[in-house]
Amino acid sequence: MPRQVAHVSGRRTLRTHRRRGIKGVQRDRACKMNPAKMVRAALSFLTSVPLPGGPTTIEDVAQATPIFPIIGYLTGGVSGVILYLSLRVFNPFLSSTLAIAALLLVTGANELDGFVDFADGAMCVGSYQRRLEAMRDPHLGVGGMAAGLLAFSVQLFSWAQLSRAPFTATLVYEVFGKLAMVYLSVLGSSVTPSSAEPVTKHMHTRRGAVLAVLSTLLCVPMVLLVGLTPTLSLIVLDLVCATFLMVVSKRLIGGLSGDVFGAANIIAGSACTLLIVRLH
Repeated sequence: MPRQVAHVSGRRTLRTHRRRGIKGVQRDRACKMNPAKMVRAALSFLTSVPLPGGPTTIEDVAQATPIFPIIGYLTGGVSGVILYLSLRVFNPFLSSTLAIAALLLVTGANELDGFVDFADGAMCVGSYQRRLEAMRDPHLGVGGMAAGLLAFSVQLFSWAQLSRAPFTATLVYEVFGKLAMVYLSVLGSSVTPSSAEPVTKHMHTRRGAVLAVLSTLLCVPMVLLVGLTPTLSLIVLDLVCATFLMVVSKRLIGGLSGDVFGAANIIAGSACTLLIVRLH
């Protein structure tokens, strides 16, 4: 599927960036990027929506990282509409399947791709390099297949369980899944070389921590949907998931990669949805 910017690693590889002068390039882009360009960069990276204006670079995506939750409202909203309309005709499980299919189409299955690649690497025994090679192998392994099936099952059953509140199910999954990616970029540093490197260079700083706090404020509208206490609980759970993945990826491959960010979206989104199921 054509993309404005290619995926970080695994079966899709992000546009190769020049390591020389990255900080200078990022400072220049920080001065030039306006909100519209940031939204465009985030859209091109997190969705398969065709956009005019040519390809987006990974440095642009790094600048747009704090607004990832905004894209979560879009992708979650689209799948929420499909779930809501499908429930008028089909049972909760078939409706949830259609909503998940819509989400995969909108996102290009990018996060799921990263998640299954990360699972393949995690199941591999050996050095950092060997695990990274397993993640970048274009062939799906047993570990990735099992992890993908598990993720789909959790998403399917939790969305079906929340069929009386379809937009709660889809928005919690997507908004907090995207927020976990922001937290992860602040908490960890990337492996080298990795096209996730510009993202962590931009966010793994004091300024990045401030941006992550501002990014958290983008979840305020969720208070209207699930309430204040559940929203605060979801934010805490997001932090826990991001911290867990940071520690695990450091132990497995020596740092963060693009696949780890995809895994953060899937794992945190699933965990947050399960929490809402429990609270409901």
